[in-house]
Amino acid sequence: MKPFFPALTDLRSVPGLLFAALVLASSFSEAARAQEETAPATRQYAAAAKLQNLKSYDLAAEAWLKFIKEFETDPRVGEAYYNLGVCYYLDNKLDPARAALAAVVEKFPKLEKLEAAYLYLGVTQYGIAQTGKVEMCDSAVQTLDALIAKFPQGEFLPDALYYRGESLYLRGKKQEAIASYRQLIDKYPKHSFAAEASYAMGVCQEELGQHEEAARTYEAFLKTFPEHALAPEVNLRRGETLLAAGQPDQAAERFGAAAAAPGFALADYAAIRQADCRAQMKQYVEAAALYESVLTRFPQSEHAGRATVAGGKCYYEAGKYAEARQLLAKLLSAGGLPGYEAAHWIARSWLKEKQPAKGLEAIESVLAKALADKSPTAAQLEMDRADAVCEIPERKKESIELYASLAGKYPNDPIAPQAQYMAGFAALECGESAAALKQANAFLAAHPDHELLADVMHIKAESHLLLNQSAEAAAQYGQLLERYPDHPDAELWKVRRGLALHLEKKYQETVDALGPAMAEIRRPDLVAEARYLIGASQLELQQYEAAVASLEASIAAQPGWRQADETLLALARAYGQLKNLEKAKAAAGKLIAEFPQSKVLDKAHYRLGEYSYLSGDYAAAATAYRKVTESWPQSPLAPYALHELGCAQMDSNDNAGAEQSLSTLLEKYPNSELAPTARFSRGMARHRLQNFAPAIEDFQAFLASNPPQAEKSNARYLLGLCQMGLKQHEPAIATFRALVEEDPQYSNADNTLYQLAWALKLSGKESEGAKLFQQLTTQFPDSPRAAEAYYHAGEFMYQTKDFKQAAVAYYRAMKKAGKSELDEKAAHKLAWSYHHQESFDNAQKTFRYQLATYPQGALAQDAAFMEAECFFQQDKFQEALAAFSQVKGLSNKDFQTLHLLHAGQAAAQLEEWEKSLQFLGQCTDQFPDSTYAPQAFYEQGWAHQKLGNFDQAVKLYEKAISLADGETAARAQFMIGEVQFGQKEYKEAVKSYFKVMYGYSHETWQAEATFEAARCFEVLEKVDQAVKLYRELLEKFPNSTRAPLAKERLQELAP
Repeated sequence: MKPFFPALTDLRSVPGLLFAALVLASSFSEAARAQEETAPATRQYAAAAKLQNLKSYDLAAEAWLKFIKEFETDPRVGEAYYNLGVCYYLDNKLDPARAALAAVVEKFPKLEKLEAAYLYLGVTQYGIAQTGKVEMCDSAVQTLDALIAKFPQGEFLPDALYYRGESLYLRGKKQEAIASYRQLIDKYPKHSFAAEASYAMGVCQEELGQHEEAARTYEAFLKTFPEHALAPEVNLRRGETLLAAGQPDQAAERFGAAAAAPGFALADYAAIRQADCRAQMKQYVEAAALYESVLTRFPQSEHAGRATVAGGKCYYEAGKYAEARQLLAKLLSAGGLPGYEAAHWIARSWLKEKQPAKGLEAIESVLAKALADKSPTAAQLEMDRADAVCEIPERKKESIELYASLAGKYPNDPIAPQAQYMAGFAALECGESAAALKQANAFLAAHPDHELLADVMHIKAESHLLLNQSAEAAAQYGQLLERYPDHPDAELWKVRRGLALHLEKKYQETVDALGPAMAEIRRPDLVAEARYLIGASQLELQQYEAAVASLEASIAAQPGWRQADETLLALARAYGQLKNLEKAKAAAGKLIAEFPQSKVLDKAHYRLGEYSYLSGDYAAAATAYRKVTESWPQSPLAPYALHELGCAQMDSNDNAGAEQSLSTLLEKYPNSELAPTARFSRGMARHRLQNFAPAIEDFQAFLASNPPQAEKSNARYLLGLCQMGLKQHEPAIATFRALVEEDPQYSNADNTLYQLAWALKLSGKESEGAKLFQQLTTQFPDSPRAAEAYYHAGEFMYQTKDFKQAAVAYYRAMKKAGKSELDEKAAHKLAWSYHHQESFDNAQKTFRYQLATYPQGALAQDAAFMEAECFFQQDKFQEALAAFSQVKGLSNKDFQTLHLLHAGQAAAQLEEWEKSLQFLGQCTDQFPDSTYAPQAFYEQGWAHQKLGNFDQAVKLYEKAISLADGETAARAQFMIGEVQFGQKEYKEAVKSYFKVMYGYSHETWQAEATFEAARCFEVLEKVDQAVKLYRELLEKFPNSTRAPLAKERLQELAP
């Protein structure tokens, strides 16, 4: 049979048959000479035999052919046909041999050499089959089967079995060939063909994949025929079976033995296979050395190119790239397939060393020639070129087309799917998502069942994701997971699908998809990302506690993962929503501290500002917002940060700074959507700065932007306040009225009514203003302004002297105000309202409440004074004097005067004359110009009078008279008369009484003076004058308390 490896032997000869033929010819020749040496047939026969014995087969064949033609009736003609066939066979003229031998078996069935003829015919037919006419194997098998049938004990039976097996092998009927070989080996183990049969059977078994059977056959061969010429090849083949059985180490020993066999034609190949074993065992350095040894041991080996390429590849696999290039360089100049393969590995080595330009140079040095040669390596070389270009950053985009073109150019090459895949992969890496999607779709259409299908589906899904086609991405990742649930990248796909769902704003689906998958996600970075996506989705679902837990878990899984900064930002938001402002600030601060190159630093500082502001740290908020505006002026957040900076400055009472920040916003970002809001906020700052005119401009500009109703109402409210600030009461009234009418549900409607009422009050429309204050209390009874509104309504009633209703309003103001300054004021005015109604007891109790509740209040001393007054008005002089004694620090001059006056009077009522004089003296000393001074002098006169100091009393009465001309003067004049009367200076007394009677117009004292003057005349015994005065009293003052006494005196004096 023809060996599996390069031929070991040529067509086998049959020396045993030849020997028999030659013996036959020799025997025949000697017998012929003995019988008839001169006979023509015998001479021709002998000549042919001699030529055959001399191995001059062509001449012998001519001689045998001549014998057959000239002596066809000779009894030896059958032998001649036989020898003719043998000579043709041995001269490699197989077709004539077949014809001659076929004639033998057909025409000469009794021929002694018939068995040999059958054998030669079968072998000849097999020989013809070997020339390409494989169908002739069938004839050979048929012929040899006939031999075996006709000569079951024949001499040539083992030969027949051998060639029968060879013919069956050539015909592809290897299992039948094995049976034939086995029969030979079992029955004729010592036959010369036993070794070849054993070898051939092993080859059949090997080629049928029966490696264990082949292994046993080869082992038996080597044990039985260790010195046979085929032993090296069998060692080689045994090595192949061991390698196929996964035993490269044992296989290497067999290959080594074959390679070491002297004169073995395939020793170089065996050495290569020994190196292949080491390579398979990943002993790359040892393998490379073995490959190189082939080049030195067998410099002329036809496998030198393969050995060089394989050695270079092993150096490459061992990471010895320089050694690989040094070895492979020998092939570059040689060209051809080995040279192209060498260029491939040289390029790959440069790529491994991150020198793609040199790799590209190596490929381009052979690519044009390889393409011209239509080399089978051309596709791989073009792939290498694309790979090298792909690794050159500035040329990476070129690789997309190179890969795609390669896939289209070599659609049936095994490299086409890889090229198509790389076209998509490179496009994805270059940010060419549309191109990546196109290449992925092209791959899926051309290679739907390829092993790279999962990777390409991944590219497609990722392309959809990057093209903002998140729904398609989620679906594609879903298909990937369904089709490849156990793929090594399945955990990545689960996370990416979660991302796609999140981007679709399918937040609950995101949580539902990733939550159960967390047990299967192991990579820390993917755990971190999955937890982040769950947390971010929970944040959007307003599940803030859950969001915090997920986001904290993300950071814990891998603190520095690629989106850790965004995770911290989301965590800050979640804590912010939970009002845990300290942790919110901590998360934002950690982002800023640990990720100084983050792309979300502007957002982090903005959030830090937001949470600092909410926690009341306006200075920190301002710092954070200012950082955004200064470091990221192009950020979308910059105008917002400027606005919030202004707000933080306002809350820090830095209204000038706020005005500047907001003005900067309007200057830098005039077209920002925030511009109207900035005008509103700047208006607020200007309002606080009392820059009312420019504030009005801002509010009017904001209102012109047609803002939402709530914001519009706020602006109107502040506009009205600014107009109030400029005392533009009528415009303010119009503004507040418009607000009330247009937005009756305004959240600040109570304050609006309050301010409108004030504007009306300040514009002189007090009655209308009072009605609005009253309306506020009715419409917004729970408003913080209700207390003030009640108070102001009471003020109007108080001013209009409706003290009863004023008291009701003040009382309600107290109930609403709680313990406050307004409560003190309302209580004070309530007490006054009672006082004006002469309800002194209620007034005193209310003043007492005020004093007890607000002992340090602004109106406390006034209340103390008024409480004493109330006691005084009720003639509770003891309580009054005690209360007046506690009064101090009055700011009202009249109250100061009255305090001393009434204290003196109370003391006088209690006949504590010295104490009375003390208070009254202070009064006239401290307030000599007071309108109450005459009365104080009068009261001092009375005290002295009571003490018997009549002269001093008269002087004080005269002092009182000198300072006044009203009732006090009349009373003082009267009291001078009383002193004179008491001293029996009746005439002087009459004069004093007459001054009262005719000098003043106060009827009470006129009546008193008339009565006392009449008495003086009685004492002076001037009855007529006395009677006249009594009658005058009755005429002028009939209702006087003295009228009854005057009547009595008249009846007695003038009955």
